[in-house]
Amino acid sequence: MPRISVIIPVYNVEAYLAECLDSCISQDIPDAEFICVNDGSSDSSADILAKYAERDNRIRIVNKPNGGLSSARNAGIAASSGEWIVFLDSDDKFKPGALSTLKKRIETSHEADIMIYCADTFPEPIENEGWYLKTLQFPAASYTSFSPKVLFAERGSMPYVWRQAYRKGLLEESKVTFDEDLKYGEDVLYQMEIFPQASVFEFIEDVLMSYRLKREGSIMDNVRDDPLKTVNNHYEMILRAAKVWKEKGWIDSYGADFLYWALKFTILKVRVLPSDLRKQKAAEFFDAIAAPYGLEKYKRKIGLKGRMMWNAFLIMK
Repeated sequence: MPRISVIIPVYNVEAYLAECLDSCISQDIPDAEFICVNDGSSDSSADILAKYAERDNRIRIVNKPNGGLSSARNAGIAASSGEWIVFLDSDDKFKPGALSTLKKRIETSHEADIMIYCADTFPEPIENEGWYLKTLQFPAASYTSFSPKVLFAERGSMPYVWRQAYRKGLLEESKVTFDEDLKYGEDVLYQMEIFPQASVFEFIEDVLMSYRLKREGSIMDNVRDDPLKTVNNHYEMILRAAKVWKEKGWIDSYGADFLYWALKFTILKVRVLPSDLRKQKAAEFFDAIAAPYGLEKYKRKIGLKGRMMWNAFLIMK
């Protein structure tokens, strides 16, 4: 019976934390642990955590100075004792019976390393949110080895780790941690590094959690309305991923897939920039990303759509 550790980073979320914790303590498995990492909150979040810890001994509190989301997740993983790691953001919530369903799925899987489950949204229903509906809900699929399709084609993979469960042994064997210097897109980088080191993947259709669409002051809220900041953040993610993939030799094996992903990940963001910035960032794609990591040699292998995106960057340049 695998034990599940839920990592919940907490930073100044007093308005949302109780709803999240209510969804945790209502879970019907007695051996789960909910590791709430208080990342230097200055509001009443710490008091709320203390009250819930008194109500349910499955809640464990880790207090630390503020270091950001990645730092809090790493601290939670280090403090965990379960065989499986699940991430839950402190403004989101589990569905009733989510962890018992996940545990049953783990028990009946073929030695899965990563289990990916579906989510819905609130307060707006997911049916009204086309991108989230496509991204957060998907058909079941199984893989017994890594292929680029797992990471780049399956809708349940990037960009979010909070709808994925990880075998803790995989995290220990791979020594992958969240990059604490990356303030945006840490989920993407984490998955880009951990997925190629896993063997068995299970995508399940069960809707196990609900994602809060927008919260004032969240990381996503802070970058959503700044196109240049969005492009810079995306480039930073790609560069850090390219560095890891180059070091691990994965670009040699999957260079065309990486290039196609990098183009698709950035093209629409760059196109909406003002003309001078668009020209600058298009040139930067070639000079800072494609050239240093030898990606140009894969452009003939990325298909018609990929070549169209490559040519679009050339025109903007």
